[in-house]
Amino acid sequence: MGNTYTLGLDEVFLDITEQVNEHLQSILPSLPAVGSMQTFQIDGPSHPSPRSFQYKFGSYTGFLEPEGDCQSSNLSVIPYSQLQMFVASHFAQHIRAELFQALGYTTSAGIASTKLVAKLLSDLHKPAQQSLQNPYVSPEEQQAWLDTFKVGKLNGFGSRTSWLLRNKISGEEMPPKGAYGESDKHNGPFFEEPEENEEGYSDGLLNGVPQTGSLSVGKVRQSCTAENFNAWFGTRLGVRLWELLHGIDSSPVVPTPEFPKQISVEDSYPDNRTSEILFHNLGILTKSIVRRLDLELRSGESYVRFPRTLRLTMRNGRQTGRESKSTRMPVELFEVGLSFERRADLVGRAVNSLARSMVSGWSTGWRVGVINIAATELMEERPNPSIQGFIGKSRKDDSIDWEFVNELPEDIRMEVLRQYGLDQPKREDTQDELLNDGSDKDISEYMEIDEDEWDDGDEEEEDTKEKCSICGARIFLWMTEAHSRYHAQA
Repeated sequence: MGNTYTLGLDEVFLDITEQVNEHLQSILPSLPAVGSMQTFQIDGPSHPSPRSFQYKFGSYTGFLEPEGDCQSSNLSVIPYSQLQMFVASHFAQHIRAELFQALGYTTSAGIASTKLVAKLLSDLHKPAQQSLQNPYVSPEEQQAWLDTFKVGKLNGFGSRTSWLLRNKISGEEMPPKGAYGESDKHNGPFFEEPEENEEGYSDGLLNGVPQTGSLSVGKVRQSCTAENFNAWFGTRLGVRLWELLHGIDSSPVVPTPEFPKQISVEDSYPDNRTSEILFHNLGILTKSIVRRLDLELRSGESYVRFPRTLRLTMRNGRQTGRESKSTRMPVELFEVGLSFERRADLVGRAVNSLARSMVSGWSTGWRVGVINIAATELMEERPNPSIQGFIGKSRKDDSIDWEFVNELPEDIRMEVLRQYGLDQPKREDTQDELLNDGSDKDISEYMEIDEDEWDDGDEEEEDTKEKCSICGARIFLWMTEAHSRYHAQA
């Protein structure tokens, strides 16, 4: 048998209120009969388009949640709010059918008046069905239905929030400090159910930390007050979380920008228990993020957006949350004249450095189950050029600015020489090259800098300097031994 591949996509929220209203306002004046066929123009009158679909007026498609019959199906007049929901269900069905026909992807969907309920509905009949918020149930029945969900299923109630609620309501002990990762941990929708039949894990563990039980929405509502939430989570967040428990979600659907705020790649692993395996997998993901950045942020031979920050996020199996560390994105990434391998290698070095820093703070027995590499802070302005831009973008014509290189501090110069595979020329060779470059500049401009140019008014300090016989740098006497060791290691 061949391999089976499954693609999972995060939820996408679509606000189709305007399109549904335009459609209903265009057909209702003609008093369409219940059951008559109507045509829905996808783009509406303001943007006419041949894209359309037909549906039976007054009907819906999908599962009603909470379960119940359409009580007014025999009535000739259907409330406008119900018509909106019904038309939206046909629109969702049309989108899902087009996705399957064009790409072969099965999708589930939830149709509701809020993002909160739509998300819950979309999870009920996976992988290829849809659910509709029942417009005929009472508010009390709707709340009773919401009360049956685990509180962690509501967007906004993450693992930290759930731990705190179990501590306050059930007296469950909070996990030790550090179990969530360091303060740089990226907070997001990263809640994951524990894997079954995994060595060292069980249904009573959440990412390796024991948990005695989960709370339902109803249990939290009945055990707490709005004042409790304000005291535990602060006024702003406390009010929002309390409203979510009661099905109130006023957060808008934000349009997708032309460029996202960040671009990331992620994968999960069954056995990242050694540094060798970890860095091998980091290398694979690093190449993936560079390919994706080239694909999405480049136009021709130049980048049009420049991510400023490189973030590595990993989940250690002994932590309840993910941990993140960030650094500046290597600017060599944007120098498309460099080979892909070279650019990926430089980004990989930064990623590996973050990983070493992160792992060094973990106790023995760590196991990385999830790795995410992200490019964040996408800016329109190109960052300052890298050191590669100063020493020559192409090695083919040996266009190395040795004057610039030689003026670098000793430790930085040696690192540059190693990183770019350069050989330090003799000072005489450098001067001869400058003499023969056709320039009419005085050779004294390129000769060893005169002591007078370094005069800082402290003659005694200058007297303590000596010139290195290897690189020509002037150093203090007390630095001679360490400087010699540096050359020996290089």
